Amino acid sequence: MTLAASGFFHHEKPDFYYRHYHGKHLWWDNNDLSMVDHFRVQGVLNIRKPVHVCALPLMKLKLHLFFYVVHNYSECPFTKCCTG
Repeated sequence: MTLAASGFFHHEKPDFYYRHYHGKHLWWDNNDLSMVDHFRVQGVLNIRKPVHVCALPLMKLKLHLFFYVVHNYSECPFTKCCTG
């Protein structure tokens, strides 16, 4: 029987193309985005006879970026970032 543990923590600035986008209908340059925290811990239990493998991962994302599509800009909840 073996038990293995692994994990990581990343505190990263969003990629360039999340912070800067120039398209036909949308355009933004925003260097003030918050840092994204990505935390993961995983434990793996391996039993040889009979063969069983049990993995238990735990992951948390904090301040993750997402895109919100709006067709009527007067209804946009993010009025500071939407241009139309």
